[in-house]
Amino acid sequence: MRFSRPRALPLALVLVPVFAVAANAQSLTGSVSGAGIERGEREIEARFGMSDDGAAGSRVHVQYGFTDWYRARIVVSATDRIGEGWRYGGTTLDNHFQWAAEADDNSGFNGGLRLSYTAEDGATDSAGIRFIVTDRFTPGWEWRINLDAEMPVDGQFNDDAELEVRANLTRALDMNVAGTRSWRAGIELFSEMGTPETVLEDRFSAHQAGGVLQIGFENDISLALRARAGLSRGADDAMFQIAIGREF
Repeated sequence: MRFSRPRALPLALVLVPVFAVAANAQSLTGSVSGAGIERGEREIEARFGMSDDGAAGSRVHVQYGFTDWYRARIVVSATDRIGEGWRYGGTTLDNHFQWAAEADDNSGFNGGLRLSYTAEDGATDSAGIRFIVTDRFTPGWEWRINLDAEMPVDGQFNDDAELEVRANLTRALDMNVAGTRSWRAGIELFSEMGTPETVLEDRFSAHQAGGVLQIGFENDISLALRARAGLSRGADDAMFQIAIGREF
């Protein structure tokens, strides 16, 4: 199931414009996925995000690695639109596949594919696909790109797919703080492109950029903090997210 390591950067430069023109509405609880999978890995994670206008979202996911190339995840979400209070948002089943592996020392390129189905509350169900590329191109540094497409499942084919590109660049920090040396920091870009029909219309697109801080502790607990600012009129002016995970 694993393929040999391709030249990662040229591949990414080709695929980004293809998906951008042809990605999934921006999420207060979204992240830039990695492609790595390990047999037997088990994790639970909770995320909470809030925008500058008071809208909020939360989610809990549980995942398990059945093989070195396949992992399943269940995600349950809730939303709090401005002034409406919290309500159940939906349940998602994710199927993650890793089709290219990094080197034995965890350096280099890996690639993945995610297929998902979401049972929405009070709305049409949706199906999504995410193409993932990751490259630890030099000691301490890593970049990731996610290319997303999500379409409503309404019994007919249409061009209502939502298209999105997510990317980040992070670096390991050489410091020992709070009892751990596992620190990473970097920058992220989330670009919601709209549908194929509206991809060139600014009012249907939403672009945000900001920073991310990731911390790992020896008790297998992880913490991630994200903050982004809007770059286009279709995006929220600002958002903040916190994610807490535990491997077991």
